[in-house]
Amino acid sequence: MADRMLRPDTAIISAIYTESQPNSIEILAHSFTNCTFKAEFQNRSAVIVRLDTASGSLAVVSAIQEAASLQIPTYVPEILSYGKVVTENQGDVHYMVTRFITETVTLESVWPSLNLTQKTSLVDAVANAVDKLQQLDTSHALLQQILPNTALDAVANSRDISIGSSFLGFAKSVREFIALYVAKHQAKRFATSSIEDALDGDGIVIRSAIPELGEIHLSSRDLEVLETSLVLSHNDLEPRNLLVRKAEGEDGPHYELAAIIDWEMAGLLPSSFETAVKDVSLGSNNQYLDYYLMFKEKTRSTISGGESPEKLIKAVRLIDGSWSQQMKRNVGAETRRRWISREGLELSDDAFEGWILKAAGDGTKREIRSCSKADNKELEDQVLRDFGML
Repeated sequence: MADRMLRPDTAIISAIYTESQPNSIEILAHSFTNCTFKAEFQNRSAVIVRLDTASGSLAVVSAIQEAASLQIPTYVPEILSYGKVVTENQGDVHYMVTRFITETVTLESVWPSLNLTQKTSLVDAVANAVDKLQQLDTSHALLQQILPNTALDAVANSRDISIGSSFLGFAKSVREFIALYVAKHQAKRFATSSIEDALDGDGIVIRSAIPELGEIHLSSRDLEVLETSLVLSHNDLEPRNLLVRKAEGEDGPHYELAAIIDWEMAGLLPSSFETAVKDVSLGSNNQYLDYYLMFKEKTRSTISGGESPEKLIKAVRLIDGSWSQQMKRNVGAETRRRWISREGLELSDDAFEGWILKAAGDGTKREIRSCSKADNKELEDQVLRDFGML
């Protein structure tokens, strides 16, 4: 069977770089539909190139990243170019080129080696970036200026702003956006959750296909409140997407936040959506419990709206939980379930708090266990072995 993974072929490279070709190319990640690679040159700075087969997707990501750079210019990699090219197989591929951030590593790679003071300082910087992003003026006039000719314009003609992201899709209302999120979390052959208008006409009901998971009712007032709390959110602020750089200080060497990368999940969403995403990503996109707990604590003040955002957090959990519990042969879902169990976590009664450590059998507070990448790799390998895939 031919390998159909998307790669930078000669036609793509020649179209993007008409004058000087890169000396070397390093593929960082790729799938059937997208590819990210690093290109290095003889007398020029290295760049990161993102390829995507989805029409308009990178144009939207580029526009949102440009908007983010107005608020946190220090942390947003500069976009050098984007456009469309034709592959050797005559397929259309969209590309975006950003400046490579030198002398950095991911926070994920160094997090276990940091002390509490260093960890706190870095999460403070991330929380400050979240706060600044949320201060972006989301008026329609500003969007028209920053996001010309993107998918946002197409859905924004009947309201002031579009809700969503390039990854999840854009909608004209919170109700429509939640419907998109439900649709994104369905099995191929059956529904894992549903959304419908409330019987009394007041808002919507999100219902799990697993009866014991129940349902969440968002009233018309809840939906209105959520639509007034729209903010620019990255939605994937995990250690793997945070670049840090070693610096010297009065107390010796330490790491400073240098850049926030991978803006594919970013969009304009209710302020509580980012913390809800953290809950359903713990154990998969991030496996450092202390980072999660610190992020949740330090960004809680950025969530506005009272009871309505709390309901949205619970709705996101319900939708994701309904999907993951029914995906019996999904490696990612099963690995995350076992990781949560291994760490001894449970959901707090306080939706904003999220996952917390269960109390010990004698009622005392348990300590966060220190797990390594090797521990987490072994957990995933065990799932693969149990599924007969390794």
